[in-house]
Amino acid sequence: MADKKRKRRRCLADTDCQGTVEIQSVTYPLKVGKKTIEVPNVEVWVCQQCGERFYPAESSRKIETYKRYSGLLTVRVDPELHARLARQAQAHHRPLNQEISHLLEQGLRRSA
Repeated sequence: MADKKRKRRRCLADTDCQGTVEIQSVTYPLKVGKKTIEVPNVEVWVCQQCGERFYPAESSRKIETYKRYSGLLTVRVDPELHARLARQAQAHHRPLNQEISHLLEQGLRRSA
């Protein structure tokens, strides 16, 4: 778990804890069925006294995205397009899945 930033705030627990929370960036272990997947770079507020963890709304949305979408996407394409993608991936020294992911991400950035 890597720390991203360190800010201090009062503990938000419903107890009489007078501790302070430190904002950290962690890898969140998410159980999906029988598997545990890692959600990277999740901001969490951790109380330094009672150990209670608090997840801001943005972090909760990120975790929910990982719950709903596995990252596995099956797409049927024309064999000629498949061949072109494979050649382009080879030219960029990337696996085909990584090349397709890169191209999809670029396309989404342009359309936004």
